[in-house]
Amino acid sequence: MLKVRSMLGCATVLAATMSATYAADKVPTFDVGKSCKGDVSAYRSTGNEQEIRSGCQSDERNARATLLSNWTQYSSASKHECITLQGGGSGPQSYVELLTCLEMAQQANETK
Repeated sequence: MLKVRSMLGCATVLAATMSATYAADKVPTFDVGKSCKGDVSAYRSTGNEQEIRSGCQSDERNARATLLSNWTQYSSASKHECITLQGGGSGPQSYVELLTCLEMAQQANETK
């Protein structure tokens, strides 16, 4: 019985690793509506909700476009780590935050 559990645990880890590795091959698809909804809620008192939502969506589109054009410049390890941090699904996913993570990782690698 212990052997079966151990094998199932290994299979689960392997499947998760393979899934994350595959995910790092391309820019992920996020629902930026959730992320921007959070921004609107957080900054509602500072201005017009429509302007905040529009600005957020524009930032997300621009960040995704940058990710698409620069994707091959980031290391596989950095993409895997940053996607894992952003793609957990437990909270809003953001191209802006993914891009920031990848740029920071790239700079850290350059200073080594």
